[in-house]
Amino acid sequence: MDSRPWDATDYPIVLGPGQSLGLQLKEIWLRDIPAIVEGKLGFDFAVWVTYGDMLTKNEHQTRLVQRFAADKDGGFAFTYLGANNCADDDCPKN
Repeated sequence: MDSRPWDATDYPIVLGPGQSLGLQLKEIWLRDIPAIVEGKLGFDFAVWVTYGDMLTKNEHQTRLVQRFAADKDGGFAFTYLGANNCADDDCPKN
């Protein structure tokens, strides 16, 4: 048995056109909603995906940074944050 930490690059996956990939997010407790509404507590989520197109052999990337937002009327949503919401050539160069 391999004792290395798991690394996503060790296990490539293949997604077909239009196929989704669900992501599991941190649990947000109902008791935290008032603090979120008041801006005292925040939950930000970041996703950075790089992938290769098997047909063109081009590498692509997508970055998403979102904040969980809630209001006093019980509404909630994810809002986009900052310049790191991008795809391919629109992404900042590192």
